[in-house]
Amino acid sequence: MPDIKNILAMYMQATPVDRQEGTVWYNNAHDICKEISNFYMIPLSQVVGVVSALSPNNKWDRNILDAEQLIRAYCLGYDYPSVCTFNGQKDKAITILECDIDSSDNICAILKGNKTIAFFRGILTDGKCDEITVDGHAFNIWRGMYTSLNEVPAISNKLYKTVSDCYRTAAVEINRIEGTSYSAAQIQAITWVTHRRINDVV
Repeated sequence: MPDIKNILAMYMQATPVDRQEGTVWYNNAHDICKEISNFYMIPLSQVVGVVSALSPNNKWDRNILDAEQLIRAYCLGYDYPSVCTFNGQKDKAITILECDIDSSDNICAILKGNKTIAFFRGILTDGKCDEITVDGHAFNIWRGMYTSLNEVPAISNKLYKTVSDCYRTAAVEINRIEGTSYSAAQIQAITWVTHRRINDVV
C-alpha cells in the first residue's frame, strides 16, 4: 500500500471549517467559472482551461481576475493584458480562446502539465473526480513537512503519479473509516486548506 500516513495525519488535524472549505473548494471554483462562462457566452470548458493555464505561480484571487480580464479582452477585441504567471502559460490560455477549443481532451493536450491538467479536471467536474492537483503544498503534505514553495523540488511524472496514488488511497481509507464519500480531489483540498491554516500560509 502507498505510504499515506502523512496525508491521513493532516486530514485528522482538519477542523470542521477546514473540512467544509475543502469539500466545496472545487465546487466554488466551478461556480465562479460557470458565472464567467454565462456572462461572456463561451463554453465552460474554455473558461476552466484559461483559469488552469494561468494558475501556475498565481494566487487564486489573482488567477480568476487574470482569467476574466483575458477572456474580456478576447471577447471585446482589445489587447490582452499582462498576467501574473509565465508568458508560456498565457500563450496556452490565448490558444484555448482563439482556437475556440472546448474539447476537454484538446484543452488538456494544450495544458500539458500534470498539475494544470489535474486542476482543470478538478474544477470542470465540480471536484467529483480522482485527479489530484499536486502543487507544492500537496507535495509537502505527502512528505510530511513544510517548506516555502521555492524549496519544493521539480516533480517528475513518476513522482507525480506516486503522490496522486497516495491521495487516492487515503481517500478510500478515510471514507472507509468515517463512512464518508469524499472524492480524492476533495481529500486533497481538505488537507490543502488544513496545511495552509496550520502553517499560516496567506
